[in-house]
Amino acid sequence: MRGLGTLINTALVIAGSGLGVLVGDRIPERMRTTLLQVIGLVTIALGVSDAIETRNMVFPLVGMAVGALIGEALRIEDRIEAFGSFLQRRFDRGTHDGEKSFVKGFVTASALYCIGPLTVLGAIEDATGDTPQLYI
Repeated sequence: MRGLGTLINTALVIAGSGLGVLVGDRIPERMRTTLLQVIGLVTIALGVSDAIETRNMVFPLVGMAVGALIGEALRIEDRIEAFGSFLQRRFDRGTHDGEKSFVKGFVTASALYCIGPLTVLGAIEDATGDTPQLYI
């Protein structure tokens, strides 16, 4: 069923975010760092696997270069950080201690869940009707 992968991804992002808010402070920093490194390694492995299967590396190279140029020209990262700061000021009035961590967390979550490579690949696979391998 087309769209199932997107629905599952949305549900898991919401569940994972809620879990992170509830127990994130109780997980030691070392463990959080290790988990992020594991996610990074899996992402790299998937990227290398897909790169090996491609017949023409020019398309991914041009796509990444053009995407990087557009992202820099539009200052996407700066805008996401500004939006995160706005949300911080809007919803967390009176506390300044967690401002940087909130904005950093918002930017990281936005990059990971909204514009990350796994999000794009999963959406393409889901739209083409392939069984999404990227549910996580």
